[in-house]
Amino acid sequence: MKIFLAADLEGCASVATWEEIYPGNKNYDRATEEMTREVVAACQALLDAGAEVYLKDSHFEGKNIDFSKLPNGVKVIRNHGGHPDMMIQGIDETFDAAAFLRELGADTLEVKKMFADSFEDYLKRFPSHDIYTLMLKGATNIHKVESKKGYHSLVFGNESSGLPDGYLDYGKSIFIPHSHYIDSLNLSMALGMTLMHFSKDEFKDKEVL
Repeated sequence: MKIFLAADLEGCASVATWEEIYPGNKNYDRATEEMTREVVAACQALLDAGAEVYLKDSHFEGKNIDFSKLPNGVKVIRNHGGHPDMMIQGIDETFDAAAFLRELGADTLEVKKMFADSFEDYLKRFPSHDIYTLMLKGATNIHKVESKKGYHSLVFGNESSGLPDGYLDYGKSIFIPHSHYIDSLNLSMALGMTLMHFSKDEFKDKEVL
């Protein structure tokens, strides 16, 4: 599986002000260190699942991630270059999926050319997809969910409040168990773990990259 991973500084854990996202400003270095940690974790999870990972540093001029800390095998795409695809410059039809480590603003959704007026509208467009909603109140432990062949829709809420309770009625609701020593998983961690779980069967017999 070939994955396009786009990472932006906005949306990383603890980044809360405009000041932190511009080079040279106070706390920018701390923010990019956190961005690097989250990107490394996501890349490693995807690699462990057998994916071929292409990473796009999508913030500002693409000079934010410490590439020396990336796992071996990650391919890097750099610089916006004024291209109209902006944050996803470099993606094409050869990729099996795309993942985003960011707050997913309107510009990204517009570039992807995929927008639904409601979740019901989305379901009508993809009636054959198996729906899995990631929720703290999820009914099933993700480790007890068997990934079936075919297409899946993995549905996440925002990092602060998650999905509304109404999403318990769609498909199968699942949760990711974790140690009581941590409060919760941030969105990028949950995404990486979920992608690894749902793709592991496809790559479990692969012996070399």
